[in-house]
Amino acid sequence: MRIKLITFLLIGLFSTFIGEIKSEETCYYTTRQDYKKCKKEGVTFLPKYPIENFHSDAGAMGEGVSIFVNNSAIGKVYNVVEFKAYEKEKLQITLGTKSIGFMYGLSWRNPWIEKKTFDIDPKRIISLEKNDKSFMAAWPRSFLPRKYKFKYLDSYGEVKLIKFDQVLVGNKKEMFDMIGDYLMYVSDLKWGDERSVALLIENTLKDNVKFLTITKSIILDRNNSPKNKCFIAKDSKFPELTQRYKKLYKTITPLRAKLNLPPASDLKPICS
Repeated sequence: MRIKLITFLLIGLFSTFIGEIKSEETCYYTTRQDYKKCKKEGVTFLPKYPIENFHSDAGAMGEGVSIFVNNSAIGKVYNVVEFKAYEKEKLQITLGTKSIGFMYGLSWRNPWIEKKTFDIDPKRIISLEKNDKSFMAAWPRSFLPRKYKFKYLDSYGEVKLIKFDQVLVGNKKEMFDMIGDYLMYVSDLKWGDERSVALLIENTLKDNVKFLTITKSIILDRNNSPKNKCFIAKDSKFPELTQRYKKLYKTITPLRAKLNLPPASDLKPICS
């Protein structure tokens, strides 16, 4: 009897120990397959860069995309969006058009008709919203049409909006929303949260001024006069920093205007 009791106690302790270890595990994902595996294991999951594809399935993400898309309407054009992430500090967004193809229907695999690609800082995402439509149970997979909307602050302090639809694929227990989970992680927001735009503009301005001040001390050429309204940069030695300086310098006045501040007098542009 004592041996059985000791055995049960050891089994209980061992199970608790294994459970604690599992709760502390971290699963890393790069692909959709990795992500689904991590979700199914029920452990903490984190992105491992680069991530080239955030789609839930073969279907495209975009305006008006739903389970009811008529894939037999070959050539019909839709506005679509795609996301990529090569590092945590940048989210690459591509907006454009694709048409329903003969092989895959309205798929992310289809070639672009036209597109524009740009990067945003995920920490400048202001709000996250989602709206689920009716769950459609089927076998072996079920579908959940979901609408997304998020606002972000661009480099000039303007609020921009990205909205799109996606059909999630999964089952009654779990839907696999890779882009949704990633947006929450990288923006540090939950669905329905909204940041202060004014505070975000203020922090962006501070970061840009700090970068410009440090960069100027690096790229500044010796042959400069303090009386000049611009300064000569060693652009041949530091071409990337010089271009970055020029780009960020253009944001200072618009950002200050958003905060009702006058143009900066202590920052100078690079002489052309």
